[in-house]
Amino acid sequence: MKRTAILTAMIMTIALATGAFADMSQLVPPFHWTYHSLSNLSSKGLISEQVTPGRSAYTGEQVVALVVMALKHAERDITKLGDLELTSMRQLANAYRPYFKTAGYDYDVIRNDIEICAMRAGLTTLDTGNGFKPNPKALSANAALSVNKFTFDLYREIAAERKGENIFISPYSVTSALAMTYAGARGITEREMERVLSINPDIHKSMGALIGELNSVPRDIAQIRSANALWPAKGENILPEYAQTVQEYYNAALTPLNYAANPGAARRTINKWVEKQTQNKIKDIIKEGLLTKETRMLLTNAIYFQSRWEEEFEAVNTAPRPFRISPGRSVMALTMDRTAQRLSYAKLSDAEMIAMPYKGGRFSMIVILPDENSTLDTLEAALSTEQMARWTASMEEKKVKILLPKFRQEDDYDLASTLSKMGMASAFVPGEADFSAITGFNDFYISNIVHKTFIDVAEEGTEAAAATAVIMMRTSLPFEDPELITFRADRPFLYMIKDNSSEAIIFIGRCLKP
Repeated sequence: MKRTAILTAMIMTIALATGAFADMSQLVPPFHWTYHSLSNLSSKGLISEQVTPGRSAYTGEQVVALVVMALKHAERDITKLGDLELTSMRQLANAYRPYFKTAGYDYDVIRNDIEICAMRAGLTTLDTGNGFKPNPKALSANAALSVNKFTFDLYREIAAERKGENIFISPYSVTSALAMTYAGARGITEREMERVLSINPDIHKSMGALIGELNSVPRDIAQIRSANALWPAKGENILPEYAQTVQEYYNAALTPLNYAANPGAARRTINKWVEKQTQNKIKDIIKEGLLTKETRMLLTNAIYFQSRWEEEFEAVNTAPRPFRISPGRSVMALTMDRTAQRLSYAKLSDAEMIAMPYKGGRFSMIVILPDENSTLDTLEAALSTEQMARWTASMEEKKVKILLPKFRQEDDYDLASTLSKMGMASAFVPGEADFSAITGFNDFYISNIVHKTFIDVAEEGTEAAAATAVIMMRTSLPFEDPELITFRADRPFLYMIKDNSSEAIIFIGRCLKP
């Protein structure tokens, strides 16, 4: 964040200094549309100085520098970017393209970053017609937007269902499995899934880009692997178009299984695959009796994450400390302790938030701690993609003393009723579900969706895993430092593991009792 501020200051200095010595003939005419577009950006706080048509004066290079400044501000706080501001940035970038090189910027890179911001803001993206198309980074940002919107909707629903319980889920994993299922949906089922999953028109291409990005992270940064698979019943005729979609974009292996002859053997095959993909952290995701001779297809996603902290906790500093699980009740919890000289921190209206980076800074754990006089319920009610963007934009580097409990958690969820209540009811109803794009026949429905997770947070880092299976059937069936902030997580808190490149939230959970 400090780097963004320094960059903004440098851009501003260049713009002002150049203006002082610019040849008057190089200045854009006083009432040119350029100043009205810049004024739109200025009024939203995307440009640090006031722009007034008829009074302000800039050269072409200065206009480019101001567009870049607006882009950097939008990247830091995406909530400032609306349709008007996006249109202004595009118009200015396109009109002043010849000045980018002399101003010291790469037009294609800046144009691409503008479209990435559009995706993150949930606005319509464009192909410019001059050879520019959103690159994989832009596409993964598009997928991250869908994943993050679904993240908070699903989390709130599960939090309401499991009051007083710890929660840990991977909406990314659920999205991956359901996006493959969505590829075969039509009619009302397709529309319901679009709404619930916040699906965009390029979801398969976007998810493919995000999966590719995660799977290409160097192992010295993090071990992260996202894998998908399709398990149709032996003899089931899968349409070539559907098979191509899940194989091309989700890299899903297609393995027929003989459910009719031996559902137990099919169960063991799928469970073994999940165990392998999650380093044996997720076992027996498919429980006995869940598969029958009538099972027609399963779709699975598995994700595994392991990374060390950028700055590890010292085990010698870990000690039992009180953790207040309710106003009048505490338990002793092994609590880690370290002081970070520079850590992203924000004081919110009723909470405080930190972002603890993992090795290399590609991923981070975000921890949000309600104030003493507030509650986790209040915090959860405020969660949204837009709110998270505002909170993240307010973070600054501070000296922070971190007290965080060690914890290890395993959870499993049956998501059919949850997702049905969220609005995709027809997918679970025989005779109403429409997955005709899978086989060409309108006779498939989802009988269950199972989700299982694991997390272990310790001094050296974090290990986490999750798997999701969509089961389909045939319809017929103490030292005081004035600059030191103490972040004492000694009461229930919310946490997430986020990919800082795409902004995708991979996991989300709450800790009510370590």
